[in-house]
Amino acid sequence: MNDQFIICNKCLKQISQVNAMMHQLYCERNTQQCETCGQQFDVTEEEEHIQNVHLPNTCKYCHTYIKDFNNHTCAQQPHNCEYCQKQFLFSQLQDHKNKCGQQQYKCKYCEQMIFNKVRIEHTKKCQIAILGHLEFICKYCGESLISNQLLSEHESICQFKPFECPYCYLYFDELDKEDHLYYCGSRTAECAYCKSKLILSQKVEHQLECVRRGLMAKFNLKKKESVNKVELIKQCDEFEEDYEAYMQQVEDQDYENYQDQ
Repeated sequence: MNDQFIICNKCLKQISQVNAMMHQLYCERNTQQCETCGQQFDVTEEEEHIQNVHLPNTCKYCHTYIKDFNNHTCAQQPHNCEYCQKQFLFSQLQDHKNKCGQQQYKCKYCEQMIFNKVRIEHTKKCQIAILGHLEFICKYCGESLISNQLLSEHESICQFKPFECPYCYLYFDELDKEDHLYYCGSRTAECAYCKSKLILSQKVEHQLECVRRGLMAKFNLKKKESVNKVELIKQCDEFEEDYEAYMQQVEDQDYENYQDQ
C-alpha cells in the first residue's frame, strides 16, 4: 500500500501520514516561531536557522533582516560617482555629482580645459583625432594599455584598485588597506539587538550571539511550566558553556587569520 503524505501545520514539512501524530507531538514540544522572520524552527537547530535563514537575508549595510531581501534597496549602501569613482551614500551622491561634474581638467591630448562630466567622451574623441586610435587607460592608476582585454586583466590586479572594507563597506586604495582596517575595525558600534557598545570588528559575532541568547531565553520561558526548574537551569548552564567555548574558537581563528595576513 502506497504511503500517503500530509503537510505538518506546525513546521510546514511534508510528513508521512502514518507517523503524523508522533511528528506533530514532537513539533508541539520542540518547535517555536522565530520572532524575527516568522518561520517555525526546531529548537535543536537554532544555529542552522540563523545561519541559513537570517544571515543570507541580512543587509550588510544596515544590518537588518529583510524578508524580501532581493527587492531591498538600502539607504546605507554606498554608490560610485560616475565621474571620479569615489563612493557616497545615495542621499549624498547627487550633491557630490553636481560639484564633481563641474570641476575642470586639462586634456593631455589637446590641452583644452574640459568639464569632468564630459571628460570621458572628450578624451575618446581626442585620442581618435590626434592619435588615430583609442587608448585603453586603467581607471585606477592611469596606465595605458593597447587592448580592452589587456586593460581588463591589468585592472583586476592593479595595486591601486580599491578594496571594500568589511566594516564600513566603503572603498579605499589597496595601499591604505592595512592602516584603514586597523583604524576602522577598532571603532565602536552599537549592537542592533542589545544596544551595547562593542568593537566594530567583533560586531558580526556579537550580534549572532545576541540572537542565539534571545531565542533561547524566550524558549526557556515557555518551557518553565513543563520542565523541571533545576534541570532547566542545568541545561542553560551547559548551553552557555558550550556556546562560549565555540565563540572563543571563532575569535582565536579570526586572530590567527589576521596574523597570517
